[in-house]
Amino acid sequence: MKLHISLTIFLLGFFFVGCSKHPNKSKDIATSYINMDVPEVNSKSELSSLFSDFTIIELESGIDHYIKEPARIRIYNNLIYIFDRTLGNLLIFNNQGKFIKKVLRKGKGPGETVKAYDFDIDTGNKQLLILDLALKQTLHFSLDGDYLFVEKNDFQSFYLSSLAVGKIAYYIGYFDLKSFNLQIKEKGKKFKSLFPFPDKMYPMHFIFSGYMAKNQEGILYSDACSDNVYQIYRDGTLNLKYSFDFGPKAWNESDRFDFNKFFLSISRFETDFLRNYFEESKEGLVFEYQIGNQYRTGYYLFANNKLYLPDKNLIYNAYCNGLNTPRGITDDGKFISYIEPYLVKKDIVDEEEKGFETGFDLKLRNQIMNSDLETGIFLVLYRLRQNEG
Repeated sequence: MKLHISLTIFLLGFFFVGCSKHPNKSKDIATSYINMDVPEVNSKSELSSLFSDFTIIELESGIDHYIKEPARIRIYNNLIYIFDRTLGNLLIFNNQGKFIKKVLRKGKGPGETVKAYDFDIDTGNKQLLILDLALKQTLHFSLDGDYLFVEKNDFQSFYLSSLAVGKIAYYIGYFDLKSFNLQIKEKGKKFKSLFPFPDKMYPMHFIFSGYMAKNQEGILYSDACSDNVYQIYRDGTLNLKYSFDFGPKAWNESDRFDFNKFFLSISRFETDFLRNYFEESKEGLVFEYQIGNQYRTGYYLFANNKLYLPDKNLIYNAYCNGLNTPRGITDDGKFISYIEPYLVKKDIVDEEEKGFETGFDLKLRNQIMNSDLETGIFLVLYRLRQNEG
């Protein structure tokens, strides 16, 4: 649920990171320059009008399958994988939402993790990949969640993504003697290093920006403190794909290594920026961004090159607020988002008492209102329409 961000969150200063240099373009693709200065209109669109092929899956809840932070969600071979970064769990459900298994255990033994921080699926090798931040290693499991083997890394990283069969990209975001933010390994050996840090730079992880997400061509990559998103291809080449323009409150790319200046700017809510969740389908891009002390989800439709933002040309109601930025995308191109019903219920009550439309259809509204603290999250799968209608 999207909440105001308090100043106390910025006490986590040791988690910030500088951003890397602009690499040269290596493939001839057009860059989309996304102007975030969308004019506010009187007749705003309802968010649901942008969606098609909409599906809700209620996940079975309980003590053994409680979810606090769904950081990555994958659906593969009729199984749903939910990675919870806060609790360090990987949970498996069937495609009807019934709980099957919790994969991870705490510890330093075989198949155990000290601080599980990210997850992906190597569909070519049919393996689950778990990144252990503390032990600098990648654990490999079968698709059923059985431990296979561990791969040691000589660097510490915060995100990983399967780039191709046996090829894994690692987002460093931490002090690294090699001074590159993106390391790609193939079959356990170094394949390529991208996005160099400046000499004598001691980068640190920034939990609000900088990210990697899979797409059809490889992965999308963004540095922390940057409003640029790059396409990383499976052969390790890259190109600038999206560049967001936040206007006068945008963070200057030329200042991206000035940690003190950036920290001061965001602590005063003087800088608007691209946050660390985005996903792309063939119909469009869905991304999270920060405006002042609030964060929102934006929707960019390729068919008409139109951008939809809450409070600008989208109605910002309980539905728009309660639907989280996607945490994955299905093989057939549906965004995977989620709703936390016990949090959304209060917004629905408040808006209905004021006579406002909440944006939920009656069936989903009743499903949320009948939920309790034991109800699991609702997965929401959808496509973006080819046009706004």
